[in-house]
Amino acid sequence: MYYDQVEQNGDPVSVEVDARGRFADVTLAGLDDGLRDAAMLADAFDTAYAAALVAHAPRAPESLAGARPAGPVVLGRPPAPDPSGGPHWDLIDAGGGGTGELSPVGTSDNECLRVRLEPAGSRGRLVDIDPGWLRQAPRTAVVAAVHQAFADAYGKRDHG
Repeated sequence: MYYDQVEQNGDPVSVEVDARGRFADVTLAGLDDGLRDAAMLADAFDTAYAAALVAHAPRAPESLAGARPAGPVVLGRPPAPDPSGGPHWDLIDAGGGGTGELSPVGTSDNECLRVRLEPAGSRGRLVDIDPGWLRQAPRTAVVAAVHQAFADAYGKRDHG
């Protein structure tokens, strides 16, 4: 399997992806007070995952350098769910248990961390991190939980 390491450059979280852009590994430089907050850990992980995907993206041939994209380029996070709970968000938020839903969710063995895969693609986001567990968990336990949750989510998508 091919892995692309993204150097930490002082960032507290580093993510590795494989050739398909799937999560392969995470490195936590430490769990300071900021990363002991579930939202801050999720944001740092998301930033590191995006950096890994960019670093892993195939480079355009020199002959295309300066060529303009054929269509609009959209960067950033998907829009927030429609507060009215529109039908498309009902499908995504339904949980994705590997039964054909659009967005599989994987859970760590200790059930303290969950990962939701994007509906189209291999990228995932950390969701539903137990704050009490995160405040006291050793760094190795957090890394293991992320691995377990991604394995569960990919298993649901691949074999669901």
